[in-house]
Amino acid sequence: MNWLMPFVLATGPAVALAQPRTPTAAASTETVKLNPFEVSVDSVGRYQAAESTSGGRVAINLQEATQSLIVVTSDLIGDLGALTVLDSLVYFAGMSRSSKSAPDERFSIRGFQVTPQGGVLTDGLPIPLNAVGNLSFQGAAIDRIEVSLGVDSIVSPSAVPGGTINIVTKKPQFSNFGSATMQVGRYNTDQASVDINRMISPNLALRLISSGTRREDYAVGDIRGFDQLSALTYQFKSGSKATLQHRYNWTNALNSQGLFIDPSVGTNDRAFVLKGMPISAALNYSRETGRKARQHALMFTFDGRLTERLSMHLAVAANRDASTTKEVTPSGTLGGAYDPRTGLYTPGFTYGPAPTFTPRPTQFNPIVNAAVIRDSGWPSKQFTAQNDYAYQLEGKSFESTTMAGVQGNLTETHTYGTSYTVPAFNILTGDPAPMFVGNGSPRVETWNRNQSANLYLSEVLKLLDKRLVVNVSLAHNWAQIRTRSISRPVPYYSQPAILFKNYGGLYKLTKNVSLYYGHAESAQPQNPDIPNRPADLDRTSAVQNEAGAKINFMDGKIFATVSYFDIKQNNFAVLNQLNYTVPPPVPPLPSLYLNRVAHGWEYQVNGTLSEQWSTILSYTNFRNRDPNGLPIRSTAEQSGAAWFHFHGKERLKGFGFGVGFVYQGESPGDTGTGLTAATTPTNPIPVQASFFVPASRLVNITASYAWNKHWKASVFVDNIVDEEYIKAATRRTTVIPGTPINPRLVVSYSF
Repeated sequence: MNWLMPFVLATGPAVALAQPRTPTAAASTETVKLNPFEVSVDSVGRYQAAESTSGGRVAINLQEATQSLIVVTSDLIGDLGALTVLDSLVYFAGMSRSSKSAPDERFSIRGFQVTPQGGVLTDGLPIPLNAVGNLSFQGAAIDRIEVSLGVDSIVSPSAVPGGTINIVTKKPQFSNFGSATMQVGRYNTDQASVDINRMISPNLALRLISSGTRREDYAVGDIRGFDQLSALTYQFKSGSKATLQHRYNWTNALNSQGLFIDPSVGTNDRAFVLKGMPISAALNYSRETGRKARQHALMFTFDGRLTERLSMHLAVAANRDASTTKEVTPSGTLGGAYDPRTGLYTPGFTYGPAPTFTPRPTQFNPIVNAAVIRDSGWPSKQFTAQNDYAYQLEGKSFESTTMAGVQGNLTETHTYGTSYTVPAFNILTGDPAPMFVGNGSPRVETWNRNQSANLYLSEVLKLLDKRLVVNVSLAHNWAQIRTRSISRPVPYYSQPAILFKNYGGLYKLTKNVSLYYGHAESAQPQNPDIPNRPADLDRTSAVQNEAGAKINFMDGKIFATVSYFDIKQNNFAVLNQLNYTVPPPVPPLPSLYLNRVAHGWEYQVNGTLSEQWSTILSYTNFRNRDPNGLPIRSTAEQSGAAWFHFHGKERLKGFGFGVGFVYQGESPGDTGTGLTAATTPTNPIPVQASFFVPASRLVNITASYAWNKHWKASVFVDNIVDEEYIKAATRRTTVIPGTPINPRLVVSYSF
């Protein structure tokens, strides 16, 4: 990708404001830019930012980026009442739900799955927002969300090719203010938070944010969490700022695998939940599951101007977390199998041996066995540092920004897995509830030490009276993975060292219309854990080409983008479903590795239709396929969303109303991999997905009223039409149903 693209995201303008200086203060329309790492503010609209920072790096004009970028502002997060990061992102092109929900929050960018442990940064560094991975818990601490869509070898060279998300946390401000918020509702909602900001002196500010949740997630069960963010910022006379921040998180959550799908569902069918199976059944067999995690993260940042033209950004962080996960994996027969002659999963039949592959009737049995897997993570340690320097020159008809920097990361983990047998139970009722039997048997024990360093140099030139923007960057990434496990007595090493070349250009045809093109490369080291592996399997590499147009209307109040992207990835790891058989294989089977290509179109509009109306519109249509042309698991190749919000003025001052629509197309529930036994050299027959998750169409509404500068109440109704839908597929047998109509009340007090 292009150097600054990273986190200057925004397919639309958006007011990238942190917290208001005081409860009654209006947003500033301009900031004095002391250095190129600062974000300038634009009052053009609630969902529009003129500039953003690239994950802590140089600020960039969003309309001059040669890549698709997103900024989710604090105003939008508040208007949506977003419970998770994904709740905000689904209104933007390229973003969709993926294969798992609570307590994990997984989603896809351009069809590539992103998890909190991979593809998500916090304040520009690869430190997770919390230990368990559910990004909803720390919503009180999130200031804005920045996304760079596509390959990114500067901000996150080891991220997934679909894109990288940067969570920007709230920082101390130089004024006194605070707020207390409480939320209650039907599902997924009971939370409370307190945010206090104080000026200790004219140069020193303190911010304390505490939040807690105790709630029942639909079909998942009890989730509890507590987060604490404490930060100090010192501002020097020169305008430079130094911030020291500590984050603490603990989470206890059930880890449900969801409900069984109906046995009549095959490759050509859309899944639905097994008839007669109540939600309580999933909660029954989830009683023995859970995820417990604790995290401490300490971060120091410094942003300042060293000379008139030279600025510096420094960030150093340390993270320590520990977790324990228990997972019940029901494994029975749904009465079906793959037809070797077609590669289709056919309910009600199994097949005999070659050469006839004679079909044989089979029946569904609700009495199943299960494996309980317990994975413990001893306190893991992570250290990361980033240092950038930006040098700026400006003349009458040109502007130059040169950036050079380095980022390093060290992570050490130690995990221990144990498997237990579980007595058979009835999946229609969940009885008897699965219980641990015996002391369990060791499944896997692994020690990992990952080291990486990324050195980068980038140049951005604005020429021809700044109508032409050209950027070129080089990034050299060194990475070493050292793995030791009970299944591999000899340590495994992976040491890919790769030079990435990125370049792009943007030309302003008129003041309001620009055309752009960008090329980007990246690679992610991986441990295939395969004896006699191919030489290049220690990495998965990706190349992206993107082109499009950026258009603004109404003096910049409406910003639109149209983009086409093409991403090629090799050695893509696919989950081996055989690890979920009963009993599970010891040691676990390695992942399967494929190549894939993703290409398609994205359309995005962000804008302020009037002083009171704001909107977001998006549509995505692409293909993300393996070498056999088959779609990838949990990849919805079509999606779209619309959001309209009314912000009252004059006689309606304090009143707000919003309505949103989110569409997600169908997606494979699992991944078909390999070829069937009936394949011949002249007739390859690929194994296809065994079922599809049907499309969903959700409507959300909100209404709010602030009756003075202190009190505000908001009512949110998610899925107001009460559509029955499947939120995510976990594997061939189980899915997580979507939350039905869900009213919520949020009351906040500002002081």
